[in-house]
Amino acid sequence: LRHDVGVANTASERRRVVDRGAAGQRLAVVLGLWQDRPAEENVAVGVAADRLGYDELWIGEMATFDAFALATAIGLKTERIRPAIGPLAVAVRT
Repeated sequence: LRHDVGVANTASERRRVVDRGAAGQRLAVVLGLWQDRPAEENVAVGVAADRLGYDELWIGEMATFDAFALATAIGLKTERIRPAIGPLAVAVRT
């Protein structure tokens, strides 16, 4: 997340943060795949992205946290951002 945009508190401020591109474009946040970072940091990123008005939060799963569990934890603390889960480690899930 860009720290220089500040915190958007109203719906119109959130729209201004997100509507930086051409009409019809949406901005999303992608969580990193760092193994040495606690899950709480990813939840904090999701909460900040939601507060700033981003539409989607991409949550991948490789050698990190379970994507569905992390999406659930973030969903419990956010209001409107949509989780987008992937890529998934299919071999681990079969």
